[in-house]
Amino acid sequence: MPSEERRIYWDSCVILHYIEGTPEWLPTLERLLANSADPDSSVELITSTLAIAEVAYTEAEKQQLNWSAEAAMAIERFWSSRAI
Repeated sequence: MPSEERRIYWDSCVILHYIEGTPEWLPTLERLLANSADPDSSVELITSTLAIAEVAYTEAEKQQLNWSAEAAMAIERFWSSRAI
């Protein structure tokens, strides 16, 4: 019997926890992302296209009111992942 594909929805707040490296979330989110990137995986991560705009700024940037090159790279890496 073929394995059933699982779709896991990542809301904007989950994506921000990943990008910001929230310690209590990061290990689980990294495992999910790596599992989803595996071509043989039955896990598919999904999100809304609105999330692209919603995660344009990390919490640190909102507080500092400036654009961080490091945060921009983390966001770009996330959206370019084949897992999403």
